[in-house]
Amino acid sequence: MRKYICEGKDGMLCIFIHNKLLCGFPLGKNKLKDYERDANDMIVSGLRDNKNIKFQIYVYSHYIQEMYKKKKENKYNEYEDYKLLVACVLALVKLKILQFDTVVSIFPKKKKRKITSLSLNK
Repeated sequence: MRKYICEGKDGMLCIFIHNKLLCGFPLGKNKLKDYERDANDMIVSGLRDNKNIKFQIYVYSHYIQEMYKKKKENKYNEYEDYKLLVACVLALVKLKILQFDTVVSIFPKKKKRKITSLSLNK
């Protein structure tokens, strides 16, 4: 089973479902705004295709549950599946079905300490 938990130069965006970590995406080149833009585009394209909001909520929720089941059974998931999972979660947050704080966590990158040389001539 491959795990998609990557840390970028600015940290990582983690998705939790039922208090279980499903995936983590790097923050650096892609910011949180980019992931939110993908979710917004998904909602808008659904509306343009005459899919009402209730149907979209059902589809996004169902996809999240299916990914959760796959993760629980240790089945292999592709990178694109995880990208779609992040978009679905953020779409449900945008539609105010899920709360941002309960499903998304942003972890900043841990700064490394600089080691300074100590003077031995005291």
